[in-house]
Amino acid sequence: QAEREAAEREIRLAAQGDAIGKIEEIGGTVREIALDDDRKEVAFHLSGKALTDDGLAHVRNIDYMIVLHLKGTQITDDGLKHLSGLPTLEKLHLEETKLTDAGLAHLLEIPKLKWLNIYGTEVTDAGIETDKKMKNLEKLYIWQSKISLPGFQQLQAALPDTEIIPDLV
Repeated sequence: QAEREAAEREIRLAAQGDAIGKIEEIGGTVREIALDDDRKEVAFHLSGKALTDDGLAHVRNIDYMIVLHLKGTQITDDGLKHLSGLPTLEKLHLEETKLTDAGLAHLLEIPKLKWLNIYGTEVTDAGIETDKKMKNLEKLYIWQSKISLPGFQQLQAALPDTEIIPDLV
């Protein structure tokens, strides 16, 4: 069993190395968040303008990814399916992307998601029903989205333990 686990780990590390190479090719970066810590941050927000839905698939092979920066990239709702089920992702930056209400459904399948930034997106009051199901959220940024003041109030009532940052009040 130990040999099998070691072989599986080697395969996983090789896949991760390939994924890091692909991420860097399209302008992203992958870095450990601290010395002696395997957790990682993946960022496309500074130079990953060429990131598309297909390119987002590479993040699935990054072990212990807790932060993902996608601000200002070309990803759409369809691309977010690649994030569904990521076991360690806690913080997700989707600001100024092409996110709409439909894409939020993929985020429900991220079990440890605590922090979500959707400012400057096309998310509307219709997406609030999905947001209400994100009970693990500690912080949600919705400013410059299409969420109205009544929508913000509904979110606040449904997620009393979540700090929601609007630009409405």
